Amino acid sequence: MSTTNFRTGITAVAVLVGLVSIGYAQTFTTFDVPGAAGTIPLSINPAGQITGAYFDANFVDHGFLREKDGTMATFDPPGSRGTFPQSINPAGQITGSYLPKVGGISGFLRKKDGTLTTFEASDATLTFPQSINGRRDHRGVPGEGGQDLWLPAEDGRHYHDV
Repeated sequence: MSTTNFRTGITAVAVLVGLVSIGYAQTFTTFDVPGAAGTIPLSINPAGQITGAYFDANFVDHGFLREKDGTMATFDPPGSRGTFPQSINPAGQITGSYLPKVGGISGFLRKKDGTLTTFEASDATLTFPQSINGRRDHRGVPGEGGQDLWLPAEDGRHYHDV
């Protein structure tokens, strides 16, 4: 892991997952998931937790969570052939999609305690969650039908279109 400090004073610069404001020293930290062939950070929350995907030597994608202190957790929904986290909310919940053993593409929710719940958007054959807010509302792009905003049903596994 390497860290670089520098100052910018000309314009605001968009950087990966945040905005560098004018005149403030910024710290950039580079990291890789241990043992990964490649690491792709995709979302950061206000607490500094980062989620994204990494791929192994066989080019299979998996999910990761990097805490602000640098500790790392990796995860996959059970039976996943590929995991693609997209978003982490302020509560540390992560949503994304994965390839189940059988079928198309499904969604998942990883809670702060590490438990994973998988789900499918109703009336859609493919589920691509793109973001999650503090109320656990998921927004995504359904494939072949369905809506683009899902709310959790009481069973926590199926989501209702809004």
